Amino acid sequence: MDILPTTTNTPGELKRLPSACNEISNKHLAIPSEKSYLQFSNSKIARAINVQNAVTPRPKMPSWEELQARVSKPLVYPMFVVRPLEPRNRALEDLFIHEPRLIHMNRKTMLDVFRYLTINDILVAMRVCRAWSKWAINPSLWTTIRINHKKIKPLHLMGVVRRQPRILDLNWAKIQKEHLLWLLKRLPQLCKLHLQGQPWEVVKQLNSTYCPPLEMLDISFTEDLTDATLISLLSPPECVRSFHADLTTRLASLAELRLAGTRIGDDGVYRITKFLPSLTYLDVSSCLNLTDVSVAFLSHPQGPFCCKLSSLDMRGCNRLTFAVFGYLEDLKSLQSLALYPCIGLPLKLIHYWGRRKGYTLAADKKLERIIIVEEDKEKPSLVHRKANFKRKYPTTKVPLSQPLTDQVQ
Repeated sequence: MDILPTTTNTPGELKRLPSACNEISNKHLAIPSEKSYLQFSNSKIARAINVQNAVTPRPKMPSWEELQARVSKPLVYPMFVVRPLEPRNRALEDLFIHEPRLIHMNRKTMLDVFRYLTINDILVAMRVCRAWSKWAINPSLWTTIRINHKKIKPLHLMGVVRRQPRILDLNWAKIQKEHLLWLLKRLPQLCKLHLQGQPWEVVKQLNSTYCPPLEMLDISFTEDLTDATLISLLSPPECVRSFHADLTTRLASLAELRLAGTRIGDDGVYRITKFLPSLTYLDVSSCLNLTDVSVAFLSHPQGPFCCKLSSLDMRGCNRLTFAVFGYLEDLKSLQSLALYPCIGLPLKLIHYWGRRKGYTLAADKKLERIIIVEEDKEKPSLVHRKANFKRKYPTTKVPLSQPLTDQVQ
């Protein structure tokens, strides 16, 4: 036949090659019926399509460098995608509520049960079924997440964002500055953040417009945290968001600040009194550059800490002298004071001064006292208010024997 493969065959003839071979092989077969002929022709067409698809090569996926060469602007690698939880199926939940046999599939009931479990038990319960896995990620069960002394990976970041904690502990963890900034953008409800032992390159990401309004911040033992770096941390952030001009620091709502083991000095404490007016707890223990001037800034009568600061930790500040007691007397709302050990302040002297001012020495060598706030005077009762009203507006009683016309006159 003409259709046999030769060097002169055209591409159209080569495509007819499978069908021609089938025709040659079917010459010795019996003549098929109409039904069998249709089945045979359909299978022949399908076989020919499969052969054609097998010959067609697949397109090659370009590499990242090839895609970069095709565009003028530099490409950016995709960020981590964190999908939110799926919406609740209230119709299905109502079915579970009315069916007592399916009590283990009631979301409200199971959340109450999960609150009595530990974190390890919750992780085990998440492997039972899909419903429990979704319910166990409820933020009410994950108010506190601790990933300290570990290397932070993308899976950790996605797990933290899905749970939306209010307290995040990253003490001595190996985290990159890009990862911390990525977390701050996606945790608007974060209240307490622990960053002990982190380098300054990571801590300075807090000075951004995406930082949530924190109530507690622990940046103790931060490398290269000096007066200059602390001033840059407390300064207003640079505006990188459109239509956002913040002229105050993002840490203005801090009520507790821990700066133990850093290299801040008197200038840094002065900036704290200027930028953090809501502070009630301050930990500057083991800060060797602090002197009596820092306590003078804290106890200034016109400063914000004179009647607000309730706890002060200055253990290990060896440059303090006896003059510090005169400044500490001006802190009227101070309830907890830690000064021991200090080279210039012996324990007997601290105990003697504290006993005169109403403090008691606790087991951990801290001075503590209870300040009783004078309550407002009790409001007068209804009887006293009626008596006062009668005194202010006296009335004359008219005897009943007089006629009504005389009373009106």
